[in-house]
Amino acid sequence: MDRGYVISKNNSNKEIQVIEFETSNGFDVNPKNKVKKKNTINVTKAIFMSPTMIEKILNKKIDKQYASILDKVGKIVSGDDDDDDDTSFMVGVLGEVELFRSIIKKKYSKFMKEEQTEKLLKRLSIMSKELKKRIFEIEEEKVQNRSIGGKGR
Repeated sequence: MDRGYVISKNNSNKEIQVIEFETSNGFDVNPKNKVKKKNTINVTKAIFMSPTMIEKILNKKIDKQYASILDKVGKIVSGDDDDDDDTSFMVGVLGEVELFRSIIKKKYSKFMKEEQTEKLLKRLSIMSKELKKRIFEIEEEKVQNRSIGGKGR
């Protein structure tokens, strides 16, 4: 088990506190925003220990990623993408769905409620199956069109 330490200084009585904690119990985040101002601290990693804070952060991250995937799947279903017969976009979305599922299982599930995890994984599984089915249908249709087109020559 990795241990982490927090050192804080109380400005009123100039007392320094050292708090030791288990890093395996926290949720770590790597901030992407680089602040370029004077007298600031550049944070490369933050570990959240509060269950309510972890839940809020996870819900925000999950909602953002899920909405993005849902938007892409919606484009596929409605046929808004430029070329319906091109499966490369669908394969890319399928990869995103599978990656998101694995992140949920391996990283987020220990911080989420079991019911919430199961619901989300079930939705992603359904999306994955439907995308695979659609990709297979399009590829099968391409093969049939090639075989029909080849006989006419």
